[in-house]
Amino acid sequence: MNKETMKSPPLVSLLKVDKCFTEVGGRVDVLKCLDFKVAEGAFLAIRGASGVGKSTLLHILGLLDTPTKGKILLNGEEITRFSDRKISHIRNRDIGFVFQFHHLLPDFTALENVLMPARISGAVSSREKAYCKELIALVGMDHRLEHLPSELSGGERQRLALARALIRKPKLLLADEPSGNLDEENTKKLHQLLKDVHENLGVTIVLATHDISLSALADERFVMHDGTITQEITEEQTHG
Repeated sequence: MNKETMKSPPLVSLLKVDKCFTEVGGRVDVLKCLDFKVAEGAFLAIRGASGVGKSTLLHILGLLDTPTKGKILLNGEEITRFSDRKISHIRNRDIGFVFQFHHLLPDFTALENVLMPARISGAVSSREKAYCKELIALVGMDHRLEHLPSELSGGERQRLALARALIRKPKLLLADEPSGNLDEENTKKLHQLLKDVHENLGVTIVLATHDISLSALADERFVMHDGTITQEITEEQTHG
């Protein structure tokens, strides 16, 4: 992470966040008084065993879920006080998501799928269509514009999911095990794309992964355990 990024105020902050679920047999505390800050322009990776709360943390960062206790700040504003409508608008405009499964719509072409978040906001402009084609080219899929998801490989579908997540030019990209279902070759391609997106588009990225090679691309790495999060100290930081 460069010095300018380190000086910038947090894009997103979680302050003393708890998240619990009530299940058969009692209450499950997934996040426990968790503090976490994401600086604008950062590339952060979160690792941890299954069930430690990585996905829950990303859902809260992405405004898909709300904490049981604590605050969420976006650019210093406490968004937990906003209306559902305003939160939905922020989520659609400022946050992109890539999940382990691509979630492409089966009856729409590659081009139509990538454009979908823009269509949700209203009519699609010629500029947005042009940018859509640029993104599809960026992920190496410009020869597949009119193909349906069923006509694409798993790696191609996931690369389209990445393009779709970027169509609104989000400030924050959240990726939850983005290469979890891919073979080795497609995993390497997706990892390189994430690195290129961060470096060339300047998108802030937070990802959850079991893959050490993917987490190694990040500027900062964190480990979750028992509902808490700690930062890994890298060799660069040790000697810095």
